[in-house]
Amino acid sequence: MNILCITGAPETALQNINNMLQLAGMAAPKKLDRQVALDLAGWHKKALGRSRDATGGSQPGRLWDQLAADLFLANIDVPLWGWSDKRSTALLQYWADFEPGVRFVLLCDTPRQALSRLILQAPSNVDVALELRNWHATHQALLSFHLRHPQRSVLLWSQEAVQKPEALLQQLRDQWSLELASPELPAGQAPEPDALVQHLAQNMFLQYPEFEPLLQELVVSVTPLSQTSPDEEQLAETDGSNPQELLNAYRVLADRSAEQQSLAAALNSHERELRQAHEQTQAVAAHNKALGQQLAQVRSEREEQTLGRQRAEAELAEAKHTLELHGQQLSQAQQELEAALARLKSHEKRLSQISQQLSVEQQGHAQVRATLEAERAATLQKQLAAEKCIAESKQQLHAEQKSCSRAQTQALQAQEESLVLQQQLQQTQEELETSFLQQCKLQDQLKTVQSSLQRVLQRNPDYCDFEMLESLSSPTDHPHEAHWRVRGLYAGSRQYPQVDFFTVLHQGSFGLGIERKVGDSSPLQHWPTDVAEGGRLILKIERDPKQLKALVAMLMELSTSDWDLLQALPKLLAAQPGTLTAEWATALQQHRLLMDRWPPALRFDTVRLVREQVNVDYEHLWLRLGDVSFGAQRWPHLEFRLACANTQEGQFGQHPKLEFPASAQSVFKGWFEESADDFGPKLELRFAMPVSMDRKVWARLPAADQQLVTALLAVLPRLLASLPAAGISTQRAIQQWQTMATNMLRVLRELTAPLRRATPPAVAVASPITAPMALETAYAKPMVQALAAASSSLATPAAAQTDPMRRPAQTKSGTQAKPSTPRKKTAPRKAKAVRA
Repeated sequence: MNILCITGAPETALQNINNMLQLAGMAAPKKLDRQVALDLAGWHKKALGRSRDATGGSQPGRLWDQLAADLFLANIDVPLWGWSDKRSTALLQYWADFEPGVRFVLLCDTPRQALSRLILQAPSNVDVALELRNWHATHQALLSFHLRHPQRSVLLWSQEAVQKPEALLQQLRDQWSLELASPELPAGQAPEPDALVQHLAQNMFLQYPEFEPLLQELVVSVTPLSQTSPDEEQLAETDGSNPQELLNAYRVLADRSAEQQSLAAALNSHERELRQAHEQTQAVAAHNKALGQQLAQVRSEREEQTLGRQRAEAELAEAKHTLELHGQQLSQAQQELEAALARLKSHEKRLSQISQQLSVEQQGHAQVRATLEAERAATLQKQLAAEKCIAESKQQLHAEQKSCSRAQTQALQAQEESLVLQQQLQQTQEELETSFLQQCKLQDQLKTVQSSLQRVLQRNPDYCDFEMLESLSSPTDHPHEAHWRVRGLYAGSRQYPQVDFFTVLHQGSFGLGIERKVGDSSPLQHWPTDVAEGGRLILKIERDPKQLKALVAMLMELSTSDWDLLQALPKLLAAQPGTLTAEWATALQQHRLLMDRWPPALRFDTVRLVREQVNVDYEHLWLRLGDVSFGAQRWPHLEFRLACANTQEGQFGQHPKLEFPASAQSVFKGWFEESADDFGPKLELRFAMPVSMDRKVWARLPAADQQLVTALLAVLPRLLASLPAAGISTQRAIQQWQTMATNMLRVLRELTAPLRRATPPAVAVASPITAPMALETAYAKPMVQALAAASSSLATPAAAQTDPMRRPAQTKSGTQAKPSTPRKKTAPRKAKAVRA
């Protein structure tokens, strides 16, 4: 398989060379058929992350190695394929180390070509120094790689390679024996800038002589494609521009400048004409406006004259009509005068009559005057009353002003009281700050006491304390069962206000039990699955392997504090002299010896999902266990990640692993940094289905750490099953995680204990619901064997028992008295610490 990597030159030249080689027989790289299609261009974009120069940037990590390997495997059946990408310049050594079959076609250009492109693309802002530094960095990387790998690379001028495709194909055939066809390929024509741009680019380059040595090295190292290739002086960028071409370019530029000047003059003239026309238009408009105003004024004057004439004619006609009326009135007046004289006589008679009536009316006027005087007096009284009301209103206003002044005085007093209250508030705040500081000091002291208590508990894990122990049994109760109540119990790391429990004695075996009451607060945090509400949990070690196996599987579900409680209660009974009879004390002592030999199991009080990460090909559940115990060892917490790599569609669970971060160093004695990721260093134990695991990592772990990892895998399926009940949801179904954890435990057991392997490696595990319990029970098999052996060694023959809970007493006559019930502790007593 032959692979070509084409890189170095600008994108246009790279694309031309890539198209030419594809016509000659080189296949394009295939894409990865995944949820998101990925090709080599996308790989470069994501692997580099951001734009870098030719020599900067870090190399891709393991994840990108895997993706690159998948891309190469997708093209493994293609005899000749390749790609072109300018970004591959930064990864030349990476690809050379990744696959020995990769060949490199390195295309370079001259500084004058690079500066000419810069002038044409950005004529307004040209950064020559930056462009030459980028050119130097890129071509230095190409030249260094070519000198290190002359057999695997060919260094060519990009312009010459584009213009002479046949020579390029022949060079690749001769150097690497590639089977390339000879299609009819037209010679490519790279766009050449005019002579003036090349002259400017050359003059720019001559101002930076520090880049000349690299150009000379390129001239010596580049492989020529024909005998007519540019000689060293031309490639050394001497100013070989033809003077006539420069003169022609200058003349064209001058002609364009003159043409632009003439166009500018014409444009200015046109603008002046436009301004003059605009001014004339404005003057004509003003003149038209004045004429319009004059015309309106003339029209209004004419209308007024017409109206005046019409009014004069109307007045004249009216005067004539009035004169005629006056004549008629004069004749009528004469007639009326005569009639008036006749009426005057009659009026004189009437006047005498009226004078008489006038005297009568004067008398009535006097009476009216008297009435008016009375009304005036009443009005004066009303005025006086109104003035009195006004005086009273003024008095009220004065009183209100006094009240306002008093209110102002009260407001000033209230302001003074507010200042006093502010001072008191400030004093109270200072006292609160002092109290807060004292409280913080007390909290620090409390933390110190708690840490001291934790150290005491770590050194003495069997420590417990209680206020009072009393018996709840009566003489009529069952003789082989007694009920107890302990108040104010402190065991392990928990405080119990009250714990009710019972003890049983059967065939010399002691048992301790707790009832799971319905709707009542239980002293146990994790009740076994087999104990429903209203049921009873009895810790009684039997010699029957089946019963002992069921007991071990059930007790493995208890939490750390639950196990501490079941350990503390028997020791509490044993520490009270005179509480139990001899047979009960003997059975209790055997029970305690068996409990001391109980094999260690991983227990915890709380579980929390710290983080769930879902990537394209990786997922993990970051779990945190609180108050963890393994035998006599205790830890505040344990963090680990249950992860799976290569999580392709339908392939989840094939590459599981356990990851322990640096915080687990306090738990694992042999923790070491096996690898690292974005979260820091970690100890990683990898598995591969159906039956494989990283045995080197397993061999480096001490035996204690191996036992802890095995115990963790044993409880992991049950731990995962408890997440939904605690309100914790995951994106992937929890049953798939359980199945994966179950398979991990199966692989670990098959590889670490081959003699006890029950099924061949190819046998799959059953459903994720029943399989965890089966494997957990299988993990408990050594515990069952150890407990059975201990129980057999401590077993005593069963003796005839009348009432094991009652102590026989002798009467005066020597006969045996009726057995009595256990003593009751009814009165509170001073708290007493009990230690094993």
